[in-house]
Amino acid sequence: MDNNRYLTISPSLYVFLKPFLNTHQTWDIKVSNDVYKFDRGKSEYLFKAGAKQKLHDYKILHISYPKRNFINFEKSVFFTDIKDNYLKNMNMEGISESYIENPTHKKIEITSDNDYRSLIEKMKHIKPKSVVIPRKIVCNLNYNKDEIFRLITPINNMSGYYVSAELKKKIEEIGFTGMEFKLLKNLNPSIKVEV
Repeated sequence: MDNNRYLTISPSLYVFLKPFLNTHQTWDIKVSNDVYKFDRGKSEYLFKAGAKQKLHDYKILHISYPKRNFINFEKSVFFTDIKDNYLKNMNMEGISESYIENPTHKKIEITSDNDYRSLIEKMKHIKPKSVVIPRKIVCNLNYNKDEIFRLITPINNMSGYYVSAELKKKIEEIGFTGMEFKLLKNLNPSIKVEV
């Protein structure tokens, strides 16, 4: 399931989050997570012989109206490069910092989300294939009053669900588990994020 669009959460976490949510949808589902084990040698999940299947109640959560004005494009910095060069410099954490900081890259001006999306579309038709790469992302958090929201953006590793520091603290105090919180500036170590 695409966790940039949907979250699978326990009913008790949903009850807790509901007062913080704006327009959203949920669906009740049954999930079985007891009958498979991960085999590291084969890198796959295997059915546990003789295991009794237990179904657990969960909810799928979808925040209906994602944020799009989250990034201050005028203060952010982007450059273009040939897609093959970009892919050569990719690793498990993202793009290497030396590649991002390379002064020979052509800086481009982008003033809005629409500009960014339009440029991405144009780049698909340029030969050799080129890509738009963020060097620095500046986020607009001043105008966001939501404790939890969903962001959609084509920028590397930034689409997904976000919670405020206060809501994160409350979730941890109550003891909800099964989720990982990352600071916005740590989503992609090679991209500088200013808040």
